[in-house]
Amino acid sequence: MANRLAGESSPYLQQHRHNPLDWYPWGEEAFARAKAEQKPIFLSIGYSSCHWCHVMEERVFEDEAIAQKSNKKFICIKVDREERPDIDKQYQNLYQIMSGGGGGWPLSIFLTHEMQPFYAATYIPPETFIQVIEYFAREYADNREELLQKARQIGGFERMLYKPKKSVRFARDFLPALKAQIEGMYDPDNGGFSGAPKFPRASLLGLCMQLGLKKQAQTSMELMAQGGLYDHVDGGFCRYSVDERWLVPHFEKMLYDNALLLERYVFAYLQSQNGFFLKIAEQTAAFLTQKMQAQNLFFSASDADSPDENGDKREGAYFTYGYKQLKEVLEAEVFKSLDVSRFGNFEGANIIRLSRGKLLDPQSRETLQQIRQKRSCPFIDKKIITAWNAMAISAFFTLGVIDQRSEKQAHESLQALLQTLYKEDKLYHCVLYGQDAAPSIEGFLEDYAYLVRALLRGYQVCLKPEYLQEAVILSQKAIAKFYANGRWFFSVDEVRVEADIYDASYPSSMAVMLDNLLTLGALGEDGFFEIVEKSVEFYSEFLAKNPAACATLSQVVIRLLDEETVIKANQSRLKAVQASLKGEQRLRYLFYDDGSDSFSLCGRRSCSGVFHSAEELAKRLREH
Repeated sequence: MANRLAGESSPYLQQHRHNPLDWYPWGEEAFARAKAEQKPIFLSIGYSSCHWCHVMEERVFEDEAIAQKSNKKFICIKVDREERPDIDKQYQNLYQIMSGGGGGWPLSIFLTHEMQPFYAATYIPPETFIQVIEYFAREYADNREELLQKARQIGGFERMLYKPKKSVRFARDFLPALKAQIEGMYDPDNGGFSGAPKFPRASLLGLCMQLGLKKQAQTSMELMAQGGLYDHVDGGFCRYSVDERWLVPHFEKMLYDNALLLERYVFAYLQSQNGFFLKIAEQTAAFLTQKMQAQNLFFSASDADSPDENGDKREGAYFTYGYKQLKEVLEAEVFKSLDVSRFGNFEGANIIRLSRGKLLDPQSRETLQQIRQKRSCPFIDKKIITAWNAMAISAFFTLGVIDQRSEKQAHESLQALLQTLYKEDKLYHCVLYGQDAAPSIEGFLEDYAYLVRALLRGYQVCLKPEYLQEAVILSQKAIAKFYANGRWFFSVDEVRVEADIYDASYPSSMAVMLDNLLTLGALGEDGFFEIVEKSVEFYSEFLAKNPAACATLSQVVIRLLDEETVIKANQSRLKAVQASLKGEQRLRYLFYDDGSDSFSLCGRRSCSGVFHSAEELAKRLREH
């Protein structure tokens, strides 16, 4: 018998509709019952492609005995973190306060009947879960006031989380200190910036490129693409590696990772002219368009788990190969290059690992793709999320500097996204592809920030004035809704949540918005520089303590310390200049169509000269 999740559109919530737990979706019905019956709440947050969310479902939420005890003593609420990132961020922040460490999924929160949290965890194994619910059921019955007091203290800590005590002024000495921190984090043997588990950290790679730390960025990107983090057969990146050398991933593939890394690999190619980076970018783009898209809209994620040959759902079943299987179908030299063994390198099977800077040849890729075509594909969550689609659109515009088909894809996807989730001057967060219902969850700061970023990238690559105009309008709306005297909020409607300072799974939406405002300010929009400066001042204490963790905000500070370069002329003359620029120069400068027949080279507050020919301008740019 289905529970109350049966009527929900979210694929993640639908996965739990037959659990014996009496799940409620987030909403007034659940809250009212908790208050009426004076019962505590168990809140579980996850997403459809999360491996450990599947494990907790199978081992805990499908257990009849656990369900019986949970249903009797608690009101159980299930939330899709992709659908409601505001709720997820609120409770991830609380988890960090309560545990002193980073969070993750599944996230398990226990709250009073008035929604005050008193205990937080991530994955809880079944034997521990029983102990937890029994203990807190007793405490709620016998020592409720003590629990309520603890919950009130936690709420007080949360309110202090983003309240700075002082401001810090940044000068040029910020740059060597930032470089030194990144160099100290860098893993020279395996690339990346931590031990296991190891995340790609696309924002930190981008910061390295901006700081001139090309070795750290490019070596990391070569080594990331060696093992299972990168799918050598279908293309695209998994979410993270469980080991320090990028071999064994959790096999879910997230749209945001692939969009951000696609853009980073294009920049790496433009900086280095190393064709390996371009090939990875092209294969990742192909994965997104062939596996993760319909009608120019991109899906949120593909699952880590899928059925094996026996029909049992298993992590990595779609992605791994048997030793004999590989030996039989591949050329001997190719087989020797795969770093596989008879015993396997992952649960008896093999994840393909190549030498640094090497890729499978087209014939071998096709052969291994044919084997996969006979397997059950991982489940794809067909949720269309504004922010994540905008990341993909930005990436395709960036690749469009090299490949016109990618530019065309970016234009078409941008139009599809605007038509689907920007209705009657209101931006929405997400909708399920193929669903008749209109979107209902209004956009969060990340949706505005990343959509503006996509529009600005499109304008800089293609010089369409309507993209710039829409970027200005959306930025003004974001400021009106989420900004208050230097401080930014991720959400302000049902759940009021502070904006992220630190880059997490993807760059801070507040920092991305500030970067957008810097661009718009350089292109002549009044008042935006002042908002950026005030915001940096407000968050400066946190940034100064750990600038590498605030990689995107650090990039904003670098832009404030440096002078912008804006090239102004009419559109046809600007396009001629763009065509003459090589490599990363095409994306280094800002371009503004002022209708003039001559060129102006401008900084943030003044122009340094007028040039009557593209040759004069090119000479000045080389000197500059």
